[in-house]
Amino acid sequence: MADMCTPESNGEEKSREIEILDQAIGTLDAWVRNRVGTNDLTLDGQRAESECVARLAVLCNALYPQVTPSPMPFGALSGGCFSEHTLLLGGVLDGTTDGIWEWRLDTDQLCLSSRWFSMLGLKEEHGPLPSSVWLDRVHPDDQAMLREAVERYLNSIDSSLAVEYRIKDAFGTWRMMACRGVSDGQTSGRGRWLVGTQTDITDQRFCDRATGLGNAELLNQHLDDICRSNSDQPLYLIKLALSNAEDVLDAFPPHHIEGGLRRLSRVMRCRLPPDTSLVALPNYQFGLVVEADSRATLSDIMDRLEAVFSEPVIFDETGVWLSHAMGIVEFHPGQVTNVPQLLMQARLALQHAVRTGVGSRCFYTDALAELTRHAGAGEQMIREALAHNGVRCFLQPIVSLSEGGRIVGFEALMRLQTEFGIIGPEYFIEVAERTALIHPLSRHLLEQAIDVLADPRFNTVYGSEFTVNVNLSSKQLLDATLVEWLMSALARRNVAPTRLQVEVTESSVLAEPQTARLTLEALRARGISIALDDFGTGYSSLAQLCDLPLDTVKLDRCLVMHIESDARKRHVLVSMIELCKRLGYRVVVEGVEDFPVLRTVRALGGDSIQGFIYARPLPVGRVIEELPLFPVMKA
Repeated sequence: MADMCTPESNGEEKSREIEILDQAIGTLDAWVRNRVGTNDLTLDGQRAESECVARLAVLCNALYPQVTPSPMPFGALSGGCFSEHTLLLGGVLDGTTDGIWEWRLDTDQLCLSSRWFSMLGLKEEHGPLPSSVWLDRVHPDDQAMLREAVERYLNSIDSSLAVEYRIKDAFGTWRMMACRGVSDGQTSGRGRWLVGTQTDITDQRFCDRATGLGNAELLNQHLDDICRSNSDQPLYLIKLALSNAEDVLDAFPPHHIEGGLRRLSRVMRCRLPPDTSLVALPNYQFGLVVEADSRATLSDIMDRLEAVFSEPVIFDETGVWLSHAMGIVEFHPGQVTNVPQLLMQARLALQHAVRTGVGSRCFYTDALAELTRHAGAGEQMIREALAHNGVRCFLQPIVSLSEGGRIVGFEALMRLQTEFGIIGPEYFIEVAERTALIHPLSRHLLEQAIDVLADPRFNTVYGSEFTVNVNLSSKQLLDATLVEWLMSALARRNVAPTRLQVEVTESSVLAEPQTARLTLEALRARGISIALDDFGTGYSSLAQLCDLPLDTVKLDRCLVMHIESDARKRHVLVSMIELCKRLGYRVVVEGVEDFPVLRTVRALGGDSIQGFIYARPLPVGRVIEELPLFPVMKA
């Protein structure tokens, strides 16, 4: 160490060192005065200062090779014979909030600056120190990465030492650090020491700028810490979505949205217990980790939180009502080994809550996971069927009893051809509705149904006036292009609109009654008939028989089950048939599966039936072969 302090030994080199340092520090001083000395406390000013700090760290690291053209004496950064200019450089680094470290590789010892300790809230220790003082505080999952980065740099695989890792501070909190360093062996093989800086980038990595809360990465870290604790205390991971935020906030400028979200976050924080973690997630969502000894306690906490949304949130002096839904996962830290799986469960619960409606709370269950798995498989089957012409049209006959059992029409029913064979709607219709894939599916079915009406073979066997019924969902009734598309499809095949009948349920109409009614009226005005399907089940209302533009009423199978032995059902059925006829509607009784039921329905005045007694739904290609104009009853 004394040799380095003797200027006579290396006069020319020391002069060159001083010249380089003078120029560098002069440049740094001017740059710092220009950028930081303005004392700009605005957001832009703070960003400029952050950029200044980052650049200072990089510049200082770049200067180390110039400061030390020959091996630096160990411990120089801790004082000793460090030259005046190098100490000044260290002072500049301290001003940037960076900690300085020096690592002697052959002895595996460290010297750490006072700032290195203070940035972690630790009491300063004077070196030399074992490397474990530093490395043991690094997160277990990051230790190997840090050592690997050092080795790659020392072995000249990487041109610089630059690595980020988590390190535990004096309060037990993980801080995110950026480490930069250089070696004395950059040009002469593997060096004997490393020297560099440690910069705290926790706010950059773990903070959500829009709300001021922690972000998704912080939530992941917190859950990881909890699951390592092996605690038996039940906890709840909650995802809360502002389900209407995108619709109502898009009109506001970004800075007004940020201001409103910060106010909302502060209010939410005040409503929660002090030990509750609250973070901001993408897409106007929040994540919480709540400690509660029971679901009743959790419910009380959630009630207080939800009260926030009982009044408008201010965005740019405008009150905005925000809707919300929550997905909840109950877990015991000692039993969780996979944090991503825990987050996935919360996401599934939230998705279900959002679909359920505003203000819903949904707890994750294994049954929900199974439902989601089937839904995912259902969507894949639908897309596969659409891509490979796998939508199949099956037909079930509608038979007129008053005409001696003649087939007067068919209902077109959808099936999908999959790798597992032909599957029915119970496996895919719900998913199709939710994903809007019902539109292309139904158009495939309608095309095939209209092809049946135009097929000369069908017209030869069943006459030129038989009809085909096709079901429309609530989503399709909202489709503004449906009417014109249907008319165009009929015209292309030269099929009269009167031969097509669409079936709707009460629930599909009531989802959006005004729009649905307009669609039905437009269809009927163009000659397409309307049938009310499944009447008599669910919340069927007699008022709909008067209000909707109808031609046919199809009575649900529940009205004929056990009808031959249940007098009350016979009274209901005969009343329904008589009422519909008086209103001028054709009546089709569904679910007729055996001869006793058929005989009862005919005795009560039923004109047309549909059911297994004549045929189950058949592929189009088998209908003519198996069903004559007057099919044989399968009594």
